[in-house]
Amino acid sequence: MENKITSVYFLGIGGIGMSALAHYYKEQGAKVSGYDLTESPITQYLQNLGIDVVFEDDISLLPEKIDMVIYTPAIPQDSKQLNELKNRNIPLFKRSQVLGEVTKNHKTIAISGTHGKTTTTAIISNVYHNSKQGVNAFIGGVSLNFDSNYLFTSKNSPFVVEADEYDKSFLTLFPDIAVVTSMEADHLDIYNDANNLKDTFHEFFSQIKPNGTLVYKYGLEVKVSNIQAVSYSIESSEADVFASNIRIEDGSFHFDIYYKKENLGSFIFSFPGRHNLENAVAGIAVALVDGLSVADLKKGIGSFKGVKRRFEKILETENLLLIDDYAHHPTEVEAFLESIRKQYPGRKITTIFQPHLYSRTQHFMDEFAEVLGKTDRLILFDIYPARELPIDGINSTNLLKKVKLENKEMANFKNIIDVLESQSIDIVVVMGAGNIDRIVPQLKNHFETV
Repeated sequence: MENKITSVYFLGIGGIGMSALAHYYKEQGAKVSGYDLTESPITQYLQNLGIDVVFEDDISLLPEKIDMVIYTPAIPQDSKQLNELKNRNIPLFKRSQVLGEVTKNHKTIAISGTHGKTTTTAIISNVYHNSKQGVNAFIGGVSLNFDSNYLFTSKNSPFVVEADEYDKSFLTLFPDIAVVTSMEADHLDIYNDANNLKDTFHEFFSQIKPNGTLVYKYGLEVKVSNIQAVSYSIESSEADVFASNIRIEDGSFHFDIYYKKENLGSFIFSFPGRHNLENAVAGIAVALVDGLSVADLKKGIGSFKGVKRRFEKILETENLLLIDDYAHHPTEVEAFLESIRKQYPGRKITTIFQPHLYSRTQHFMDEFAEVLGKTDRLILFDIYPARELPIDGINSTNLLKKVKLENKEMANFKNIIDVLESQSIDIVVVMGAGNIDRIVPQLKNHFETV
C-alpha cells in the first residue's frame, strides 16, 4: 500500500485520526487532498500545511489522479464523491486499515482502553520524544507539547498510536507493546454487551508480536500467552509498576515509582486529575519495559503539558475558571468532576454537558443521571447524534428529569450565555465529545469582557 502511493484523497479529512494520517502522507511526499463537511481548526491546520481541503460534496472538485482513498465511516453511503471514487475503481480503505499498514513493519506501541487512550498516548509520545529513540506519534487529540496530533521523527523511531476499540478498529494493529487502561462497557451499539467487548480486547492482545508486552491496569482480568504482562497502579503495591507517596505540591503531583519492588526515585507530573496520574504511570510502565533511562523518563513525564479538551483550562481569573473536557462516558464524567472537587475544594461547579450518541445515552441513562447529580448546577444540551438516528424516548429532557439536582436546566448554542448569566458562576466546565466545544471560544470571549 505504501510503496506506490503518490496521491491520496481523504473523505472526512477533518477528523482527528484522519488528519494525522493526512499529515503523515504529506510528510512522506505524497500529494494529499480531501473533503470535509465543515471548516474547523483542524482543516485550517491542514490547509496551512499545503493540503487542499474542499467543503462541497461535488465530484468536479476531485483531483484527476488519485492512487488511494482513505475514508471515515461517518461519510454517508449516498455521498457523491464516495460513489464517484467507487466508480473509478480507486482503492478505498478505512483509516484503521491504513494505520495498520503504515505501522506493520515498524516497532509499534499501541494504547487501548475505554478511557484514557488519548492522554496516555500523548504522555508516551512525549516520553519517547525526550529520549534518544524519538517518536512517530498518531494521537487522538492535539498534544499541547507538540501543538499537533501527529509527530514524525524518523522511520527508525517507534510508532506510538491510539488503538480505538470502536468498530473493532484496533484489530488492524500488531504491536510490540500494547497498553490497556480499561475494558469498561461502551460502544454497545457495536458490541451488544460487555463480554463481547472484552473478548475483542483479548483478540487485540493476541495480536501482540511474539515476546512482546501487554501493559495493563492492575485489577483488569487479562489472559495472554507467549508475551509478558506488566501491571501498573496508583493504588496497589502488588502491581509491577506502582506510584507511592502521592502528594500534591504547588499544583503538581509528586510521587515515587517502584518497578519490580525497586524505588526509582521521585517523579513530578503537572497535569491535573488522579485518573491522569494513572495514565502517566501507564506511560512510565511502557518506558521501563522498553528500557528507556529513568532520566529521560522523568524529563518526559515532568514536561508533559496535556491534551486539548482533556482538563484544558481555557480561562482562569481570580473569580472564575473555565475548563473544557472530552468526557462523554459516565465513568469519565465522574472522574473529571471528582478531580475538580479535589483540586478546588469548596468551589461551585456549573457543568455544561452534551450527551454523545443516542445509544450511549440509552445504555447509561441511569449512570449519567447519577454522576451528573454530583455537580452544583447542570446545564444540558440536546444529544449529539453523530452517526445515529433518534431512539424513541431517549433525549436530554428525559435525562434531565432523572438527575437528582434542583439546579438544572436545558440550553442551546443560541441562549447559553443568557442561561449561564441567570445565576452567579464560579467554575464552569464544558463536557462532551460532540460539537459542544463550539461554545468554548464564545464563553471565553464573554468572560474576558464582563
